[in-house]
Amino acid sequence: MKIQNSQTEAAILKELGRRLEAERLQRNLPQAELAAAAGLSRRTIVRMESGESCRLDAFVAVLKQLGLAERLGVVLSEPGLTPIQEARLEEFRSSLPKRARARRATAVADRPGVRRWGDGVPVGAAGKGVER
Repeated sequence: MKIQNSQTEAAILKELGRRLEAERLQRNLPQAELAAAAGLSRRTIVRMESGESCRLDAFVAVLKQLGLAERLGVVLSEPGLTPIQEARLEEFRSSLPKRARARRATAVADRPGVRRWGDGVPVGAAGKGVER
């Protein structure tokens, strides 16, 4: 059965209990074993599976033991930015100074008084440059 907003809380709890029981049975896990692993009593598992209300922390503990806790992220996803927050962020970003490229330094060879490799320096027998 699909869970819908139009259903009563009791009907939703009943469906969640049915699904919880199906997950446990699919794993071939006895109620007592699941209860012990989750740190709960077997009676708590029985109540959950029958659709009775339970504490949220107990429900999460059972989901964790069944490897289903990560699915809660689908139900309650991380909230994103509201349109107003997005507009303020864009306004803030546009107010920041634009990054400018650094000016390119003139090449070393183009600087006055700088000598380049091989400019008028004869190579001696020992391979060292000799000044003229």
